[in-house]
Amino acid sequence: MNILGKIKQALNLINPIPSVGGLEINDTDIKFFSVKGLSFKKVGLRLPPGIVENGKVKDLHNLTRALASLHAKITSPKDILPVVFLMPAENLYVQTFSVPQVDDARLEETARLNLEIISPLEFSKVYASWQKIETAGEASNGLELLGAFVEKNIADEFSTAAAEAGFAFVAVGFAALALTRVISQEGIGIDKNKSYLVLFFGPNGVEIIIIKNSHLHFHHFTSWRSLQSETRRGEIGLPEVEKFLIGELQRVINFYASKWGGVLDSAILLTPGFTPEVAAIVRDKFGLKIQNLTLGHFPDLGEGWLPTLGAALRGLIPRSSDKIISLASTSAQMHYIQARIIKFAGFWRQVLISVFSFFLIAELVVCVIVAREAASINSLAVPSLNSEKVATLSDLQEKSRALNALTSKVVGIKKTSVDWIKVLKKIRETGAGLVRLRTIAMNGGGVIIGGTAINQEAAIEFRDALGRDPELLEVRLPLANLKIAEDESAEFIVNLKINQEQN
Repeated sequence: MNILGKIKQALNLINPIPSVGGLEINDTDIKFFSVKGLSFKKVGLRLPPGIVENGKVKDLHNLTRALASLHAKITSPKDILPVVFLMPAENLYVQTFSVPQVDDARLEETARLNLEIISPLEFSKVYASWQKIETAGEASNGLELLGAFVEKNIADEFSTAAAEAGFAFVAVGFAALALTRVISQEGIGIDKNKSYLVLFFGPNGVEIIIIKNSHLHFHHFTSWRSLQSETRRGEIGLPEVEKFLIGELQRVINFYASKWGGVLDSAILLTPGFTPEVAAIVRDKFGLKIQNLTLGHFPDLGEGWLPTLGAALRGLIPRSSDKIISLASTSAQMHYIQARIIKFAGFWRQVLISVFSFFLIAELVVCVIVAREAASINSLAVPSLNSEKVATLSDLQEKSRALNALTSKVVGIKKTSVDWIKVLKKIRETGAGLVRLRTIAMNGGGVIIGGTAINQEAAIEFRDALGRDPELLEVRLPLANLKIAEDESAEFIVNLKINQEQN
């Protein structure tokens, strides 16, 4: 008997977990998808022009009305629907970064410090999140993480409209993450330890994705509007698509080779309306093998629904186990918690009413039976009890002493290591007012710093300031790592090592 499974079933009866669906909003429509066992439910609604444009809410009132109409097609207006929401790709900034190998207690602080450094906007104005990128089979002194950012003002308008319409955001992701989950979890014949280039033609634009070891490692989005503005005709046809793909895919393939090494040799095409033509471009121009995507449990689902399906599949993960990027605000998460409390209270209200009613009826029945039996009983025979020997406790005591004898203290040996958080803060404070840091990569005791200075002198001053710190050794800024732009700004790469005796 599966005891753990029985316990989970009992806990679900005590505190029922609501089903979490997937919700996607783009310029042209709204989609909802939910999975329960082997069945699923999908509901869509077209959006009139002008409500959402370029992935941003332009008409909050009518978006709320549209979401309320969608909600009414799914369930009762009184019910709060928890969902994993997919933020439009136009609003996102996604980047990988590396951190040193630290324990879990310090990883959160280390990752947050790196997010502050690479944030595209002032950190207080964005929602930011990160997740580990598993690199199975690769030896590394550090961890590679994936970070994502979205502007708070943009995200809050979506969550406000959804909350007023009866939806509660349990997590906020984006289409590239959702597609990665669908391909890795549902794709038949997909090698989970391989890298794939994914092309997705969505309602708002083209998304180029790299999936490596079943995790998202790269994401680039180009809107249809920007492609349309570059054409003379103002229309997008096969020539425009081919020109765009040849340029962008070459850059992505070169980036993959320089970042991770090896050859990217397989592509998955989710390009409705252009699939044969795009397949010819990808195959003939870049020599990539086309991997057909067939889903195990949803073989007939249209490609446009795949992101929303991915969000729904994430909704099946217990909330305590969901370590994937989420750009949800604290208020949105509290709305979901409140919904669970209301559902919990309503469930137990019905249970208590039923239980009290049962006991009331049972008590009345027992009183009637006892009254009838009491009239016919003249005496009550109390059977004598035979004395029995009480089992000795010596065996238990002996086992208890043996258990106590096995208890020992574990002495941990604290290993000396570099305080990377202190180093990162020191580098950032040294560069304040001099340079803008773009990336900080750590490997063992070495550090590589990339950034931009207003001029060459500022970059050199930053290098000299680092060199004066006794905790930093071999601070170098080779001329090959210093590039001067036309506006006299300087891009630089500084190499240094950590003095572990001082740190």
